[in-house]
This record gives sequence, C-alpha cells and structure tokens, in this order.
Amino acid sequence: MEFGVKIIPSILFFVLGSMRYCGIKDIGQGRVVYSLHFKFKFSISALMGTAYMIYVFICWGQPWTAEHSSWINQCGDDYFVVFYALQGMAWFFSCFLMVFEYQRRLSEEWYANQLFWCLNFLLEVITFLVLINDYAKDPTMMVISITNMIGNLILIILMFRTERRTL
Repeated sequence: MEFGVKIIPSILFFVLGSMRYCGIKDIGQGRVVYSLHFKFKFSISALMGTAYMIYVFICWGQPWTAEHSSWINQCGDDYFVVFYALQGMAWFFSCFLMVFEYQRRLSEEWYANQLFWCLNFLLEVITFLVLINDYAKDPTMMVISITNMIGNLILIILMFRTERRTL
C-alpha cells in the first residue's frame, strides 16, 4: 500500500507534467512579480520534496540492523526508498513547472500540478486510514503521514484561492 499506490501520482505527474512543459516551452516569458499565494505553494512543494529526499538519506544512512529501521515505512527494506526518491523528484519537478508556468503568465493546468496535489492528498488519506493501526504504534510514521496530508491540503486550498491568469 505504502509504495505501490502512493507512487501513482508521482509517475502520472512525470508524464502529464512533461506534456504540459512540452506544450508551453515555446511561449515567451513576461515580467514576473511572484504573488504571496505562489510563494506559499512553491515553498510547500519544495519542503515536501526536501522531506522525501531526507527520508531517503535517513533510510540509507541507518544500519540495516537498527531495531527501528522501519520508522518511516512498513517494510523496512532499504531498496524501497527509491520510491521516496521518485516522489521527491516529482515534488521538485512540480516546483519547476510552477515557476515555468508563472514566468509565462499561465495558470496551472488541472492535469498537471493540481491533479498531482489532489491525488497525493487522496492517496495519503487512504493510506492513513488503511494503516492507522500501524501508525498508532509508531508516532514518527503518524507525524509524517499527518504532515503530508496537511501539506497537500494547504496546496489544494491555495489552488482554489488562486485567481486564474488564463482561460
């Protein structure tokens, strides 16, 4: 559950975000003044990406004999942290695409960043509900999951509060 389902938004975003990038890469840039909403969205996305990359380094940095080697994930296998690396790269690609669209004075498309945020939130909630008994035993996993849900929820709220720049 933790790796198979939660990686879907990232893989989907790599495909759809790349399509969005290819569709707008030839549009000229305008003079940009970054709004407060944009700065918050960018900061949250960058923090989410950084958190996933920190998970990777922590998991690989711990000795495999550590008693609490699975404090971030259920299985405790080090090679599964590759999924966290993919999720972190997706969040950084999300940051890049947000800036790229903003510089071209375009609104975020629903099939790129907005779908990524909504799917991440939905799958994080589903994972939390399915694994609630395991999360209750490990406060670190509980905090990480709740933090991910809050970050995605804030992005969704900001998404609805952001004025569209283009039709």
